[in-house]
Amino acid sequence: MIRSWPVVLRWTLASTVQGITALAFAQAPIDGWQPPDLPEAVASFGAVTHGGAIYVYGGHVGRVHDYSIDSISSSFRRLRLGVGNHWEELTGGPGLQGAALVSSGSALIRIGGMFATNGSGTSPILHSSREVARYHPADDRWEEWPALPEGRSSHESVVLNDVVYVVGGWELQGQDAPPVWADTIFAFDLNTSKTWREIPAPFARRALAIGTAQDHLYALGGLTPEDGPQSRVDVFDVVGGTWTRGPQLPGDGALLGFGARAVDVGGQVFVSLADGNLYRLNGEGSAWKHVGGLKHPRFMHRLLSFSGGLLAVGGADPRYGLLATVEVVQLFADDQWRKGRFWARAGYGTDLPVGTILGAPESFQSCVRSSGDGT
Repeated sequence: MIRSWPVVLRWTLASTVQGITALAFAQAPIDGWQPPDLPEAVASFGAVTHGGAIYVYGGHVGRVHDYSIDSISSSFRRLRLGVGNHWEELTGGPGLQGAALVSSGSALIRIGGMFATNGSGTSPILHSSREVARYHPADDRWEEWPALPEGRSSHESVVLNDVVYVVGGWELQGQDAPPVWADTIFAFDLNTSKTWREIPAPFARRALAIGTAQDHLYALGGLTPEDGPQSRVDVFDVVGGTWTRGPQLPGDGALLGFGARAVDVGGQVFVSLADGNLYRLNGEGSAWKHVGGLKHPRFMHRLLSFSGGLLAVGGADPRYGLLATVEVVQLFADDQWRKGRFWARAGYGTDLPVGTILGAPESFQSCVRSSGDGT
């Protein structure tokens, strides 16, 4: 572990299940859907797609760098994919910022996160949670799950080959002790594990993104205690148990890979950076391909996938603060669009419809639309 006083807090904006009836909604096509805004602008929250719906938990809802019980949400909400026009309020839990939410079988798993014990307008007293809980959508119920060995927040989690991985982050311990930066990852086998096991990692970063492809886990960007925002990529072979370095994230903005978000689509890793640009990792895992951009740049958001496209949910715009918008990114097969070797962010510079992006991945073309503006 690496210990450091919270000098980098300024960068923060913030199972297999037996005998359970699954709740799943039929997925409607993404084409033409205008998802509603979140009920409140939020960054650093947990979100996942599961059973034909988006689930969103907690997050930071206060002013930038204002941390208190009141500024950290305990809300838990659901939106039906492709057809939903309102967010459904579900049974929440503790107020958590940066909790991870993953899908497993017929249930969801919530992992860690930061909580505050101070009131508004007072000096922040922040802790990282060890708590892990499983949620059953069929009856809107939470249950306890084996806790993490130590608190984690500003981390990311993913399920790969029926194993839950917790990567990056730190442990906040209140005002009287410095944060402990994580230099191990946690793993929990959904088929065999009773407790979490630790795996050494060759880095200590938080506010990073996680992607998966072909039995590999990609730790993308983030922030280090010594050098601030990073573009570094580390790759973990979950079968061989070895780490290697991957291709550095593109771009040279001030935030680099801080607060980036990634998602797996059809075995390919897509990443969304704070400057609004979208990239895809090539099939060999050796280079990034620019595939366009979001209409509203954001970081500390969530990038989600479902049949027909991507969703960029909430987060913070580096210029304007917290966002409530949900942006739709459609992905088409090559033969559905004429091919080209140029791209147009939000349609500018071409005679094509607003949002069309051509010549993007080998197997996808992209069309970007922002909810609520009719484009």
